[in-house]
Amino acid sequence: MHKLFLSIFLMLSLASTAQNYHLLRGYVVDENAEPLVGVVIRVQNTNEGTVTNEKGQYELRLQEGFQRLYFSFIGYETKIVELAIQQNEVINVTLLSSDEQLNAVEVSNKKRDLSYEIMQRVSENRVLYQNQFQTQKRKIYVKSVEENQTTKLEKNTKKEETDPFATEKEDSIPDLNLFEADFIQHLQLPNGFKEEKLAAKKLGNQRTLFFTSTTDANFDFTQNLIQVPKLGDNSYISPISSTAILAYKYKLLGSYFQD
Repeated sequence: MHKLFLSIFLMLSLASTAQNYHLLRGYVVDENAEPLVGVVIRVQNTNEGTVTNEKGQYELRLQEGFQRLYFSFIGYETKIVELAIQQNEVINVTLLSSDEQLNAVEVSNKKRDLSYEIMQRVSENRVLYQNQFQTQKRKIYVKSVEENQTTKLEKNTKKEETDPFATEKEDSIPDLNLFEADFIQHLQLPNGFKEEKLAAKKLGNQRTLFFTSTTDANFDFTQNLIQVPKLGDNSYISPISSTAILAYKYKLLGSYFQD
């Protein structure tokens, strides 16, 4: 059995298991049946989630079994939906407006870390920033780790195959598959990008690792949703998306001035 832990940019962690998945889709509307755009849908205890599109539609690929989903939107009460996923489902959700939540947001804004105001401004101007440059240079760090776990039967078999005359020695290298590298990605709009590998470290079998090259995905944070087929069918919410403030926690670590 393998457990897979993968860290990319925001240190997203995923577990690789053999499970059945089903599609959950539907609409999110307000009390007047008007579609709500940008509602954040999060799956409890996972990194999975999405936001509604301009029609108020959403779609998620969920693991079979019990799931708890949170539907959040500024000015509306958060709604929790619990369901047992056994097949493809259609769930339409209505959110109720909340004046108390709006007032709470206004009060908390005065006391929050300055980083929230900064990120809000970045989000509002992300399209402007995107159009300022035709070429970009990105420094990217990728780490992909697969930990191999040996079953009791495999351990016993391994012991039987061990040379009885060999000196017992504990291997200091952990039993895992690892890829770790630093890249520079050169982006030229609208042609695409190419990568330059600066340094890399490899251990074990590389064929079963999901993400070992920046060409496997384009993390375009100017988009509300980031899709990475190598990591799964569900989308990731950009940290500078229009609804990121509901999905992320920010902290200002420092600042500097440039003439």
